[in-house]
Amino acid sequence: MISTWDELDTLQENDEGLVQTEILDKKLAFDKIFLNCVRTDEGERMLTALRERLVTRPMYVKGSTLEETAYRQGMADVVAMIDKCVDDALTK
Repeated sequence: MISTWDELDTLQENDEGLVQTEILDKKLAFDKIFLNCVRTDEGERMLTALRERLVTRPMYVKGSTLEETAYRQGMADVVAMIDKCVDDALTK
């Protein structure tokens, strides 16, 4: 089981790429890193603040350019990815 950033960084690919179990271990380790970060009081407050500031706001504001709208959506997508990683770590 991979549990630290160093172990993630040292995971090497063979000629056929990573075997499926190594890929799953790497994803689970990544998910657990996020889970460990948001388990603290500060982490929970940070994630709540990110949701409030980046997810619950409108993606498009009248007069925004396409780039500004895409940027706002991208920020919301990052928060959604963190939430998914945390949920996946809790269910494994």
